[in-house]
Order: sequence, then C-alpha cells, then structure tokens
Amino acid sequence: MTATTSTRAQKTRAQRWVLVLSLVITLVLIARFLVMPAWMPTAIAYAPNFGKSAELTEATNSDLPACSGVSRQLRVVVGPPQASLSIWVMENSLNLRKPKGTVLLLHGIRDSKLSMIGVGRMLAESGYRALLADLRGHGRSSGDWLTYGVVDSRDLVQVLDHLATQALLDEPVGVFGCSYGAATSIQWAARDPRVKSVVAVAPFTTLYDAVTSFTRQFAPVWLVSKETISGAVAEAGRLANSLLTDAISPEFIGYLAQISFDMPFGTSLNSIHRPVSQMQRSWSLLVNQLLNALRLRVKNISFGPG
Repeated sequence: MTATTSTRAQKTRAQRWVLVLSLVITLVLIARFLVMPAWMPTAIAYAPNFGKSAELTEATNSDLPACSGVSRQLRVVVGPPQASLSIWVMENSLNLRKPKGTVLLLHGIRDSKLSMIGVGRMLAESGYRALLADLRGHGRSSGDWLTYGVVDSRDLVQVLDHLATQALLDEPVGVFGCSYGAATSIQWAARDPRVKSVVAVAPFTTLYDAVTSFTRQFAPVWLVSKETISGAVAEAGRLANSLLTDAISPEFIGYLAQISFDMPFGTSLNSIHRPVSQMQRSWSLLVNQLLNALRLRVKNISFGPG
C-alpha cells in the first residue's frame, strides 16, 4: 500500500513538472512568435506624444525652472509630416553684443529640452545663443512617430530657415546632441551645410544595432531573434512612414569622411555607455571643443561617451 502510494505521488509530481514545462514552452513560443513581433514595432516607433497634438501648449512662467535663463519661447511648424516644435531660447541678457553663434541642443529619446538647461546656460554665458528644442513627438512638440533622425533632421533644416526669418540665426551654427539627439545631429549636419560643428554624445551606428543592444539587456537571442529585430525595425518604419533603416546609414556615415574628427575619449560612433556622473563631467570639455570649432569656423564633429 505504501509503495503504491509513493509511486502515485511520484507520478503526480512528474505530471505536474511536465505540465509546468509545457506551459513555459508554450509561453515562450507565444512571446517569440506572437507577442514580440507585434509589440516591438510600436515600442520602436510610437512617440511619447502619440495622439496628443491637440493637448500641447507652451510652458507658462511657473513651468520654467527657476533661474533657467530662458528668454523666449518659439513654436515652429515643420513637415511633412506636419508637426509643431517647441523651442526655448537662452542667451545672455546682460551681453549687448551680437551672439557669437547659434547652437541647438537636442535631448535623448523620450526626454525633453528641459534636460539640456545646464548646457544651454553654459553656452549663453559664453556669448552664444542656445536653442533648446523638443524634437517631434517629445516634450511640448507634436508628432506621433519616432524617426531616429530621418525626419527630425529635415525638421531642423526648417527650424534654421525659420530662425533666419526671425533674425535669430547668427552664424556659425553648432549642435550638441545626446543619444537620439546625437544621431539626429549627425544626420542634420549631413543635410545642412550651415551646421559647422557637432558634439554627439552616445550616438548609434544603425537603428538595428541600437535596438539589438537594448533588446539584449532583457531578452536572449532564443527569445528575440535577429530576424525578429530586423522585421520590427522594418515594420516600425512602415508605421512611421519613414525608412528607419536609414537612421545613421552608410550614406550618412560617408559624410563623416568630409569633416575633421575630435575623439578625445577614445570613443567611437558606437560608443559604450558609461556612468551618468562621468558623462556629465565630460560635457564641459565637449562644449569647449564645440565652441573652439565654431570660433575657428571649421567643420568638426566630436564624439562623447554615453
């Protein structure tokens, strides 16, 4: 009787383990072949302000950080596809001289221009006009899709055109971008000869590489294959109505051969992420390099660690 009971118990436990294992395998297969292919394209392409274009307004004085140094706010309509970009202007109000140049500051993905206040203040104190832009779909700018610089770079050409009509474009022009903003900066400089100096902090070589690097932080290759990632990038491009595989593509990389390089940290375009404190300590040096390039009026790009 005891042996029979023991055998039945072992058989029951074995059946339970088989059931659990079957359930786990089923969930993994569902995740790999159904959930991830359906979820990844929207995660790549949906902007933070997806569907919120009617709700976006300019910041009030109470919304601005204390002693921010923001002297005025602009709204520039760009496109296609049409979007409305929110831009803050920072300049030294005590300096009656003409600004030494114009520098645009571009934030990272799912961030806003508020994160660039510190760099903007450094530039303004150095006599430059700093423009802090919310890229399309971020902050107080409208736009449903993330395009990783493909459309954003065209937007910024139109922003400079608008600044010129408002007598706010003092050359030379530079740009300081982080991550998503860094990729956009490089692509913008490739399109617009007015951009003379670029600081790119933690950009990426291709969107596929960026998505792969991020995905591998939480999903092994057996869960999210290379084919799934390639398909997700292509589908995200279809959703956003832009060829996202062009984001930092070989065509844009070819632009880098035409300008001078300054890579003081031994970093590459596909830079390795580093602690935030180390990155922030490096920003002061990067700003100085950007200003030196603007003063010399040479085409220059500097890469910083992320």
